[in-house]
Amino acid sequence: MKLMNICCVALFPLAAWGAGASSGNAVQAAPDAVKPATYEKACQMVEEWIDQIARKGALPSNKLSNLQQALKALSQGADIHGREGRRALMASAALGRKDIFDFLLGRGAVPGKGEKLNALFREAVCGKNAAIAEWLFKQGADVNSAGRMGSTPLMLAACRNDRAMVDLLLGWKADPDAVNEQGETAADYALGSGCRELGQYLKSNMKGKGADK
Repeated sequence: MKLMNICCVALFPLAAWGAGASSGNAVQAAPDAVKPATYEKACQMVEEWIDQIARKGALPSNKLSNLQQALKALSQGADIHGREGRRALMASAALGRKDIFDFLLGRGAVPGKGEKLNALFREAVCGKNAAIAEWLFKQGADVNSAGRMGSTPLMLAACRNDRAMVDLLLGWKADPDAVNEQGETAADYALGSGCRELGQYLKSNMKGKGADK
């Protein structure tokens, strides 16, 4: 099951919790904070988070660096409706930072429709933030949308051993029988990532042949 390693490293590199792949050190996300009032304050919050990570001997993730760069560009006059606004929204969702995500929405950032919305939803799942994921779902995100290599939100939650997100997605009618481009299910993602209990739980929710594997 080679794809499970790809899921947690290559599909969304360093998407969750700000740890650099080269460091090998997991660094937890910053705690929930009050929504910033300005772009400058948002930049400061991200810089403080990066400093916290550095003190632990790790490197900031690509997503965290993207967020820092996008917020800086926005503070210097970049259009919130353009590339930098989109990049900041995606990165804040991937990092689970609802405070910054909500701030960007308040400034006029648009989650988009169709695949743009679905991609943002998948990033939120990777970011393990149920509140962001729920908001995007209510905006019309497809709970069974497939991203790179056919990975669905349920698969992405499964390989991160995120039982709470898995339950949330199943409650929204995520399909545990869905397969990626290699014929693997969310249960396979969990089992391939060493999450045996979650893998068995997902199998128990399946109705197709995969449940008998």
